[in-house]
Amino acid sequence: MSNNANYIQYRGKPGTENAVKSTDGKETQFTYRPTKKDSPMRRQVWDRYQEMKSDPLRVEAEKQWDLGDKMYRMWAPERDDRDWRADVILPDGFSAVQSHMQETINLRPRPLIRGVDAADAPLEHFAGSIFAFALDTTEFDQETYKARNASAIRGTAFTLEEYRYETRDVQDPVSYSEGEVKYKKAKIVDWDDVYTRFIDNTAAFFDPGAEDQKYGQDCAYREVIPFETFKSLYANKSPFKDVDQVVAAGDLPKNVGYFKLANDIGKDDVELIHYWNRLTDTYAVLANNVLIRNSPLPSKHKELPMDVWSFYPIPGQIYGMGIPFIIHSLVEERRSIRNMSLDRQKMHISKMFIVNDLFDISEDDLTPRPHGIIRLNTNGLPLNQAVQALEYGDVPGSSLRMDESLKEDERRAHGMDDRPAMQQGGTATEAAIVKETAQQRINLINTLSNWNTLVRLGKKKWSNIQFYYTAKRLESIVVDNERKDEKVYRTIRVEGFEYEITGDPEKGEDVQLSTYKIPGWSSFKLDPTYARYMQRNFDIIMDAESTPVISRAIKRAQVNEMFGQIAGNPLFARFLDLEKSIARVVELNDESPGDWMMSGGLSDDEQRMMAEQENQIFVQMQIDGKIFQLPGTPKASERHNEVHLDFMESDAYKALSAPVKAAFQFHVQDEIAKNPALAAAAAAAAAQGGGAGGQGGGNAVPAGMPGGPSVPDSSTGLPAPVTGGDVTAGQPAMAMA
Repeated sequence: MSNNANYIQYRGKPGTENAVKSTDGKETQFTYRPTKKDSPMRRQVWDRYQEMKSDPLRVEAEKQWDLGDKMYRMWAPERDDRDWRADVILPDGFSAVQSHMQETINLRPRPLIRGVDAADAPLEHFAGSIFAFALDTTEFDQETYKARNASAIRGTAFTLEEYRYETRDVQDPVSYSEGEVKYKKAKIVDWDDVYTRFIDNTAAFFDPGAEDQKYGQDCAYREVIPFETFKSLYANKSPFKDVDQVVAAGDLPKNVGYFKLANDIGKDDVELIHYWNRLTDTYAVLANNVLIRNSPLPSKHKELPMDVWSFYPIPGQIYGMGIPFIIHSLVEERRSIRNMSLDRQKMHISKMFIVNDLFDISEDDLTPRPHGIIRLNTNGLPLNQAVQALEYGDVPGSSLRMDESLKEDERRAHGMDDRPAMQQGGTATEAAIVKETAQQRINLINTLSNWNTLVRLGKKKWSNIQFYYTAKRLESIVVDNERKDEKVYRTIRVEGFEYEITGDPEKGEDVQLSTYKIPGWSSFKLDPTYARYMQRNFDIIMDAESTPVISRAIKRAQVNEMFGQIAGNPLFARFLDLEKSIARVVELNDESPGDWMMSGGLSDDEQRMMAEQENQIFVQMQIDGKIFQLPGTPKASERHNEVHLDFMESDAYKALSAPVKAAFQFHVQDEIAKNPALAAAAAAAAAQGGGAGGQGGGNAVPAGMPGGPSVPDSSTGLPAPVTGGDVTAGQPAMAMA
């Protein structure tokens, strides 16, 4: 209850049923009066909520939700302990949903960013890195999995796209001495980020006049929380107002006009109805009939934050059908046949008897038990005239065939099969085709979900990121064992790439964002310098092709087959980046490339940079007049070799003297000899008439000719030392000053 007992929001005359006694035992008149602006909005929120709640399509859908939940949980009503009949609950609904989700979870479907203009293309990766960071750090995959799973069960699911900001007051431990911990008041920020939140169907309400979610004009979200939780979440939180006038449900009068409390609200609860309207640009919140917020939509996109996930869409409405609803009648028939068969088997084992009433035979005597004996004096009559068992016979095979026929009908209905593939052997491509055939229905459902929901959701999320991520956020840091709050720009972590602002405008250079591929992780502060590169026009797309989810084993076999075919053909192998190819094969076998490969782990950019430095060494040789043999770089990649070959076409190379050119060509030939991949490419190029290093034409000098590289020694495979000029054989490479 409000701290001020004399100001409670509902009007009621003292001495009537509308009056509520305050803490001092005196009756209090309710004095809350909404403003002229708030009064119609308060009524609109309540009326629209009631209209959405009583929508006939929703009422019908709620029956499907209840049916789906019961089949998924294999629910059964409680039975009398004396009921001996079988009551097997088949797991068909649960199994079909799990079969769908196990093929979907590894997809991790996510919206992607694409530039609108050609000038935006270089910034796609930068914006995409920020987008992926937001998805990774806000449990996006977990929440969308909940929505997909719920839609498979119920046919429909809902999510809210919002900016979530939540804090709480705590007692932070600051010191410890002699068994005593001292505390200090502090505030912890639990959430300050974009967030996609799964909400239960019973709490989500959508425009009843919308036949598709893109045509929805308003929606509502209902939550019931304890009164103390309500105060901690909304008290002194802008732009909420009149929070101090909200009281718990148990302190409300019995009759407050059109407002009625639901039956599921406890006396210490608060019912909140969040209402959004895109036509009037309104976000309003009603707490136990007190309007605590009436503001514009808190987003730049100005769309409804609620998204609808339909499993099997029904034309003309937003509510879909789930797997359990589709197969319900078939499952019930199978269940009946299965239970009757079990009852028959049970009666076959525990038989009933026809007993002559001339003899005293109790039911306990006829109860089956191991090594049981029934003692009976028939006075000379045949035994079958005293007692005779009723024979039921075994379950006929036709019932088993009927059961399998019904199960096959279920598979036709939902299109999923949890049985293992019948085809053994064959190539990975054949296995993938078999798997794709079994997944066509799954692909259809996922593709429609991506088109209808994820793209729309992604547009709203990216708009929120562009708006909220540019502002500073409150972060708590611990310095000298004390917690300090500091407002800082958000730090974005990126895997495999590094971003850098290059160019000096004072020198007339263009300022631009440069991207570098690196091993490991990098990070940058999303301050205004970097944030301006995400404030461009981007489209949100979805790679929604009907591509089956291929298992890792099949994918591994496919890559191995492809790699073997390409590597086995010399004409194709010369186009392979051998190091990248082997690393890819090793990764698919769940191993680390660093544990298998000789490469020092240099990236392509680092290999190119090293080759550029080596080229400059030979230019310096020309300047200094000191020529020496520079051995080839071990583990040089094709990217490294390409820089050398490009250098041979440059004017700087043409200006070199013949001895320096010979030293350079020795260096290149030595790298080729040390790297089988480069040697194979060079041999293939030479077979087609190419020059040294696989580069025909230009200023390359043929091997064995004056001024050119020497012919490789047949015993070692390495070029012979270059002679002539001031070259000193065997001298170690010199680094540039």
